[in-house]
Amino acid sequence: MKNLSQITKIYLKLTLVSIFFASNFIVARLMSTRISPITSSAMRFVIASCVLVIIVFQKYRTLPKINPYQLKIIFLLGIIGIAGDTFCFFSGLKYTTASKASIIVALNPVFLALFSRIFFKEKLQILKLTGIFISFIGAVIVISNGAVLSMAMGNIGLGELYILGSVICWVIFSLMGKSINRTMDSIIILCYASIVGSIILAGIAFGSGALIDLKNLNIPTLLGSLSIGILGTAISYQFYYEAIYFLGASRSGIFLNLIPVFATIGGILVLGEHLRSAFIIGAMMVLSGVLITNFHNNHNN
Repeated sequence: MKNLSQITKIYLKLTLVSIFFASNFIVARLMSTRISPITSSAMRFVIASCVLVIIVFQKYRTLPKINPYQLKIIFLLGIIGIAGDTFCFFSGLKYTTASKASIIVALNPVFLALFSRIFFKEKLQILKLTGIFISFIGAVIVISNGAVLSMAMGNIGLGELYILGSVICWVIFSLMGKSINRTMDSIIILCYASIVGSIILAGIAFGSGALIDLKNLNIPTLLGSLSIGILGTAISYQFYYEAIYFLGASRSGIFLNLIPVFATIGGILVLGEHLRSAFIIGAMMVLSGVLITNFHNNHNN
């Protein structure tokens, strides 16, 4: 029996995760003229690792020891869930459009629900599946500005496969982390996994000319990197893992479809983009899907 106020706090944290993740797109777009995406990603996780180390030290006064099994899982989380996810995502954007990539990423809650059922025996009631489906369609409408059919047209190419790989990496990251979340504090898991991922991404970035990018750093770019690293990564990942532990992967993952909604709102407010009727319809569907997915479970808690 979960405390209602505790669940409310988790929902609030998941909403903040969606807002912070959405803000990453806005900030990254503004930073893109100064540094490359891979350099930005490396800086993001280096900063996040530093923040997470500070949090762990404040809580435990040391870096806690981990057993060999936990170490193996953490290495896989860093390699697959952080470095792999980032590499596949940016590699995919070289060969496909951002809109198509976003639609594929919107499949995250679907895959999370299916694999949660397979590996963790999470129940998939008709109401939950309905909510996930409505939320997915709403996210597609938001991303495509209502041109769903034309956006879905086209052959599956290398770019789409890379983005699908990114989705699978995120699903593995979510579910594998849950497998050791009951025996280990989520902040420790994230701290060590982030360190592993940041080392890999930093190596790729320097091999791709990050030193040249770093010469282009200015105050706004540095502030943007700090924002993405602290709020959009360290804090967001911690909140997300807490939610998976309390709610399960499928109920937490459905909130990810709020990301394109908040990203669009940010684009309207910050970048001066226009509000379209398709956005309103899609946003209402996403919100409805989130509420439906969690409504039945709240009455069972």
